[in-house]
This record gives sequence, C-alpha cells and structure tokens, in this order.
Amino acid sequence: MNFCAKLKICASIAPPSQSPETLCVIARASASNKLQIMKSLYDKYKSLKEWKVIEKALKELVKNKDLSINTQSDYVIGLIIKKLKSIKSNHPLYEILEELDNAKIYYQLERTRDNSVMICVTIPGSRLEIEVFNDGKIETSEFRGDESLISGREFVKKIIDANRD
Repeated sequence: MNFCAKLKICASIAPPSQSPETLCVIARASASNKLQIMKSLYDKYKSLKEWKVIEKALKELVKNKDLSINTQSDYVIGLIIKKLKSIKSNHPLYEILEELDNAKIYYQLERTRDNSVMICVTIPGSRLEIEVFNDGKIETSEFRGDESLISGREFVKKIIDANRD
C-alpha cells in the first residue's frame, strides 16, 4: 500500500487543510526536495576518478543481478566516496596534503626520520618545513627572507665550507 493510499484511510479524522490530496502533494514535494538535497550533497565528488569507478562497478553489479539499488545512484556513490574519504582523512598528513592540493600550492615530500614525513613548501617570501609524525604530531619551521639574490660561486663555497662535518 503506497503512502497516498494510507492517507486516504485516515481521511475521516484529518482536518480539511490536511486532506489526503494536500498531504500527498506535500509528501511528494518533500521527497523531491530531499532527493535534491541528497544529490547536491555529493555533487562535489562527481569529478573524482573514484566516482566513475564506483558508478561502473555498481552498474555491473545491478546488471548481473548481484545488487539491487532502491535509491538514486548519485546518492549511493556519493555516500560511498564520503565514507572512503573519511577513512583517508583521519591522519593530519592527508588533511594537510589535501589542503595544499586544493590551494594549488606546490610541495615536496621528504623522509628524513623513520617516524615522520616532511612536507616542504616554498611560497614567495617564505619556505616551510612541515613535519608530520606517525602519532599525528606536527612540527613546523618557517624560514623567511626577502628573496634577494646572492650571486657567485664564492657564496656557495662559503656555505658548504661552513657546514662541513
């Protein structure tokens, strides 16, 4: 028995403003809005490569009758990607890398200790060394300068000589 049929059973006790026809229209509009909201929640994931992979896998499972989906596929795919992203983002290293990627800031990764990864970021006027440890602890060093050029082989030799073992 569908929702509108159930509403007709209750028609005798509903006030005129809540007739089965009125409530049925409200329920359909509400369901439509809910689908729109659910769909738009995951639109940001549609450009990810994971979206196409999951979409293809779900279509194959449905075609083979291994799976039946009763919800909009966009919602199912979006929710799966959201859950996968929440696993990956549990460590600060992934969060920082994602923030840098989203900001389109170039970085390099270095491994100088066995329990950490260093993210080296160079931006105008500053260089950052962000060391992220296994336990999630973060140490950051910032090196500032005016980026003026010091030319000549002599300067390079001076730096190397001053830092010999």
